[in-house]
Amino acid sequence: MKLIALRFQGVGPYKGEYAIDFAALTRSHMFLIDGETGAGKTTLLDCVTFALYGSISGNTEGKSGVGDRNRLRSRFLDGQDVETYVELIFEEGGHYYAVRRTPAYEKPKARGEGMTSKNATGKMMRVADGAEVGFAMLVAQAGEGDATDIGGTANVGGSNGAARYFDFLDEPDHAVAITSRAGEVAVEVERLLGLDRGQFSKTIMLAQGQFAQFLRMSPEDRTDLVKELFGAEEYEAIQNELDARRKRFGSAVDEQRATLEEHVRTARENSRRIMERLESASVEFARRLTDSEETDFRAGSMDTGMSYGSVESDAAGAHDEAWRWGLDKSGTLDEPARSETEIVEQLETTLRDVESNARRLLSQTESRVGQADERLAAARRRNEAACGLRESYEDMQDARTRVDELESRRRDIETVRQQVAQARQAAPIVAKHAESAALRAKLDDCLSQIADNADALADFEPKEELRKRHAEAVAAAAGGDAARKALQIADAHARTLAQAKEARECLEAARHKAERCEKAKLEAAAACEALPSSESVEAQLEELAGRLGARGQREAELERAKGVLVHARTAETLAGQVTDAEAEYAAAQQARSSAEADADHAEETLRLAGAARYAEDLVEGAACPVCGSVEHPHPASRPDGALDEKTVKALRKLATERMEDESNAKSKLETLRVKAEAERAQADGADVASAEERMRLARHAMDELDELAERQTALKAQQKRIADAVEVLAKAGEALTTAIAEREIAAKQAADADSAAKGITAESIAGERGAAERQLKQAHERALEAETLTRRISEREELEQKDVSLKATREALTEQHQTVQRAVARLLEDSDFADYEAAETAALDDAEIMRLESQVDTFGKNRAAADADMSRTRELLTERLDACRRLFAPASGEPLDSRKPSETREPLDSQVPQDALAPQGCRDSLNSQDRKDSRDSQNPQDWNAISRQAAQLLESIDFAALDAAQSAASQSRDDAISAQQTARDLDTNRREIAKRLAKAAETWRTGMADFAPVRTMALLATAGKDSPSAQKVSLVTFAVTERFRDVLDRANELLKDIHGGVYELRLGTHEGRSGGKTGLPIAVFDRRTERSTEPSTLSGGETFFVSLALALALADVIQAENGGISMETLFIDEGFGSLSDEYLDDVMDVLDGIARTRDIGIISHVGQLKERVHARVSVARVSENGESRLTVTA
Repeated sequence: MKLIALRFQGVGPYKGEYAIDFAALTRSHMFLIDGETGAGKTTLLDCVTFALYGSISGNTEGKSGVGDRNRLRSRFLDGQDVETYVELIFEEGGHYYAVRRTPAYEKPKARGEGMTSKNATGKMMRVADGAEVGFAMLVAQAGEGDATDIGGTANVGGSNGAARYFDFLDEPDHAVAITSRAGEVAVEVERLLGLDRGQFSKTIMLAQGQFAQFLRMSPEDRTDLVKELFGAEEYEAIQNELDARRKRFGSAVDEQRATLEEHVRTARENSRRIMERLESASVEFARRLTDSEETDFRAGSMDTGMSYGSVESDAAGAHDEAWRWGLDKSGTLDEPARSETEIVEQLETTLRDVESNARRLLSQTESRVGQADERLAAARRRNEAACGLRESYEDMQDARTRVDELESRRRDIETVRQQVAQARQAAPIVAKHAESAALRAKLDDCLSQIADNADALADFEPKEELRKRHAEAVAAAAGGDAARKALQIADAHARTLAQAKEARECLEAARHKAERCEKAKLEAAAACEALPSSESVEAQLEELAGRLGARGQREAELERAKGVLVHARTAETLAGQVTDAEAEYAAAQQARSSAEADADHAEETLRLAGAARYAEDLVEGAACPVCGSVEHPHPASRPDGALDEKTVKALRKLATERMEDESNAKSKLETLRVKAEAERAQADGADVASAEERMRLARHAMDELDELAERQTALKAQQKRIADAVEVLAKAGEALTTAIAEREIAAKQAADADSAAKGITAESIAGERGAAERQLKQAHERALEAETLTRRISEREELEQKDVSLKATREALTEQHQTVQRAVARLLEDSDFADYEAAETAALDDAEIMRLESQVDTFGKNRAAADADMSRTRELLTERLDACRRLFAPASGEPLDSRKPSETREPLDSQVPQDALAPQGCRDSLNSQDRKDSRDSQNPQDWNAISRQAAQLLESIDFAALDAAQSAASQSRDDAISAQQTARDLDTNRREIAKRLAKAAETWRTGMADFAPVRTMALLATAGKDSPSAQKVSLVTFAVTERFRDVLDRANELLKDIHGGVYELRLGTHEGRSGGKTGLPIAVFDRRTERSTEPSTLSGGETFFVSLALALALADVIQAENGGISMETLFIDEGFGSLSDEYLDDVMDVLDGIARTRDIGIISHVGQLKERVHARVSVARVSENGESRLTVTA
């Protein structure tokens, strides 16, 4: 990237428009931006950074906010509608680009008072392909003329200067837009340069206050910055992904382990229940059997092949039981004592054992259910047969009883049938007689109505008289319309009279209002004359504004005075500390010299002691190092004054410690001297007294400005009062004009109203209204009379029509009544009744007839059903009797009737005559059947004989014993089925549990296998405490460290040419969080002392050139890391003031070498630089209020 031109207006201390032709300025590849502190040198860097990224160079985060607005927008444009903008043209990759931005600021409203906000704007364009050659020729011509200063704009390179570049881009088809959105410009710049705002600031634009930040930051912060600069996020992403996968896999494996343990607990519970059932099934079943059934069960159980001795014993230890399920004593998976494969195989073996036990239990319960089914079926057949026989016997007795009851009601039913027949014959006679009575009643009612209607007609006047009176009333009511019209005329006269009165009142009010407005105008004019002129107040305010314009400069001077005073006091304090440190250093030198002399003397004495030193180390039984003897009868003794080796070592250690104390005292002294010198430089060489005097003068100047500000506030208030008074006077004049116009209109309206009301009085209006109201009342009364006569005429006509209708009805009813009487006489002649009273006695209503007929029909149906039921119960009793004989026959096989009388009980019906065994209603049919077939009377199936045999058999059966036997068999079968269902449920659960357990075990084994390599790689990458690596270096730190070595190598190449190459940058040692190495420590190796030290111990000048070398190295390496993008411009802001003349020469020699391949802009106020750098931009204040301007010298 190479800068071509910069143009800006209204930025910082620069009120006007300025432009710099960097193409001409950098022909020598090095230029200087000089000027006094606070004049606006750094503002030029702000313009470049703001154009590219939308924020100023001191904003390290690259955020655009209030600080940017306050620093960019010139305060000299406050209250003015003058645009603040920055335009930058640069070259990158053989193409030329231009950026234009304006910050957000407040400006006056176009209409009215107050301020409005102007939003930030930005756009970026590229020189069109067809215009690049022409633009390149303009750039090549830069610097051919002399520098000039025209119209407040610094132009370099001919009379056209930097403006020619921007004029060229304004020509049609010379530029192609890239974006016109402020937010997208920075994105396009980052894409083009490969550097974001932070990278640009730390490598290309070394802003004031941040020069040595990289050198002094902590190792972890340095790692983060280098990682960002080198684009090492991909390594961090890999490291984070590995750690995230370790956590995800670890969580998944933990869940899989917990799931497997839960399935194992469920399977163990299922296995325990199966074993309990196996152990208790045979005992429970045997308890419910009889002795013979128990014997059969044992025989059946022997055939199943079950061996209860093979069931698990409760005596097995809990440890063995847990081991069979792959668990330890605590109930968790037995890892790492056993491998995942061993645990899974053990679980498979245990599940097969549980499956075998479940099958044995199913076979046992199935056999038990079969035996119980057979016993229950036998008991149920015997009980059902006995109960069926008893039921049939009872049904037959009930059927015989019902037939006898029906036969006893036959005579009553015949009487009912005759009663119904007589009622049917009497019904038409009674109906006709009722019809005749109804017609007689209607005829009597009609005669009564005819008489009443005649009486009503007698109360009315003749019809002709009513019509005559009605016509007279209608004619009199017609006068009401004329009366209403006269009343309306009277109301109109009243309104006209009221309007005339209202107009006179409005005229009087308008006259009073005009008088008040005229008085108010006179008062407002007097108030304006009492105030000073607005022009004089405005002139005073302009004078005060000019004097208050220097407030910003005075505030800056006050802040600078405060800073100078702080640094002067700190320098004074440090001077005392330097004196103390010099004394400490001298004492440390003396102590080190004395300790070294003591140690040297002791070592010489020990050396001269000779064999005595070896004799002191002899041990009885150990060989002598000189003669080899293990006996030492006469060892050599140490001469007087000689010290042992331990004491000599202690003295040498003390000498070393004193040397370190001397070195520390020297370092402390040098550090204090550097700090004191830096504080004196920051205090501009002033002492505390002069700094305090400077502070006092600055405060006095601010106090004077405060008094001027108070006066300005008072004048502004007076200016507002003048404006308010003028406004009140104008409004009063407008109100007076309006009041006069209203008065004239009211006068005209009053005259018109008086003319219209001429000749009209209140008395004339009252007379007109009274006559009209009387006439209207009379018309209303006659109208009511006409309505009444209309109603009476209508009522008379209705009565006449009703009389005609009633007489016609009378004639019709008389004829109908006579016809019905003749019909009644004919019906009596044709019936069996002697007269109407006899027929009326025999008559019944329809409901009663239907009820009696229903009784007859029901009796017939019941008799037929009873006969059929009698036949059915006999056949069913015969069948059930035969069945019971087969089930309850004696074991000898003899028929039940062949037993001896003494062996059987007496039948229930033995005392009943044979004829009593058959119902009375069935005897005739039975005798008739006997006569038809003589063989039937001798057949044992005859129902009388069957009844006796059934009664005899029922007496011999114990029903309670049968019920108990069936209940016991049913309970035994229910228990067997329940046990079988439980066994099936356990087996179903076992299969599901085994399936889930096998799946969970395999999932856990697979998960553990997948987790192992991920865990190892993640621990290596994150350098955690469990990392298998002894070095514990994270992946990001490793990658960044390897790249940072290139930076240090490049920086050391630059340091070789500064101050004889005494300093070398090396990677130091550092242990970060969790014992891992996560930072980039820098150690400064001093070749003079062959010792490494921390960067914080360097002096101001040393810090400057070491930081500069490191920054230049970073720029070179980043250029290579970003695809070889050429960064041809480097700005260095301040820092040269801390260099000695020797260091300054070395640093400038290095920069001269770098300037052969790139452009370097130095921002400094150091005077020596002007002698070495001829191309420069000079910044100077042009007024006391802080406004600056710049000039360019190529």
